[in-house]
Amino acid sequence: MMSANNVLATVKVQSIPDNSNAISSVENTNMARFDIETKSMEEKSKQAPINPELNIDCSRSGFRVLTYNLWCHRVVGGWHSSRRLNTFTSWLLDNSTPFYDIICLQEVFVCNPLLLLNYGSGQRANLIKTVKSKYPYSYTADSPWFGVQDSGCLILSAHKIQPCHQEPFSGCSLSELVTHKGYMCCKITITNKDLIVINTHLNAGMQNSAAIRARQFVQITH
Repeated sequence: MMSANNVLATVKVQSIPDNSNAISSVENTNMARFDIETKSMEEKSKQAPINPELNIDCSRSGFRVLTYNLWCHRVVGGWHSSRRLNTFTSWLLDNSTPFYDIICLQEVFVCNPLLLLNYGSGQRANLIKTVKSKYPYSYTADSPWFGVQDSGCLILSAHKIQPCHQEPFSGCSLSELVTHKGYMCCKITITNKDLIVINTHLNAGMQNSAAIRARQFVQITH
């Protein structure tokens, strides 16, 4: 993440529960890349719980960012999505929960309205409405023009959001064809500083996933 004037922030990444294999980073002089993956624990059909928290300190002013994969997949695992969303919103509104300036969520999927009657839109709308008193601004994924469900990306913010750009990835694995994955970009102003925020969910799956994710990352940065 960087500010609009290309000043890099200092990023501290913490995974809860702690998992040294969950986060890998590739850095150069201009940017840092984080690939976050989960592996099944007791049941192969379920992802291991992961709560990566990015605490970003940008020179004179600090702000907090939370990124979280809610796994509200409408084809696999969707039958528990409502419970997960309710648990997350209750936690987010709890007074003991730390305040975050920006929240980047993944896998808050909404189905293609032409195929499955917009399944998931009510759950996403309810999430946005429930936390509106604390996070009045939101940026949602565009409706897909192909695939079963949209990108699943959602940004919540305590500060005004100016949407900039959304774009689907030009390539993905066969297992991802049902999903219109891509990235969303917006500008958020905090204490008179403009931040360019990008929320994305890269290719999942096993076959050639690393190479596909690398190409998707190049698409984002260009």
